[in-house]
Amino acid sequence: MVIQYFGQGEVKVSQGDWNLSFSAGKLRIGGRDGFEIVGPGEYEVNGTFVRAVPTDGPDNKINTAYSVLFDDIRLVHLGESLGAIKAEAKEVLSDADILFSPSSDYATTLDPKIIIPMYEAKGKDLPKPVDKLVVKRKDLEGKEGEVVPIISLPAAGR
Repeated sequence: MVIQYFGQGEVKVSQGDWNLSFSAGKLRIGGRDGFEIVGPGEYEVNGTFVRAVPTDGPDNKINTAYSVLFDDIRLVHLGESLGAIKAEAKEVLSDADILFSPSSDYATTLDPKIIIPMYEAKGKDLPKPVDKLVVKRKDLEGKEGEVVPIISLPAAGR
């Protein structure tokens, strides 16, 4: 699985010819002509399982956070979540293998194995940002809250 970050919460995850992308509160599975998910619900698209739940977003709007089982790895993308995550949403979003988070505040709440910040992560103890993250299920063993900053690529890199 290859993970790339394009800034503003936009993430592309690829495995072979199959990919998904998170952007502006929506999830697209299967490329440009793929299936687009906008809003809460449960979905299955060609063996990719998605649970989308509402969370509090900016300007008192509803944000949609996604939990996706893709290539046997649970990806959680919080979008523009703000504030505490309610119990119903936490149940769906907890135990992520990889968490795409708009804030460092959610790391301890959701217990991910890897955290990919969608903000400028700062601190002398942070690892050097990578261009992309290549990960397999076995790479996640023993990880607990490891922060992996990914360099934001230009939109033309999609």
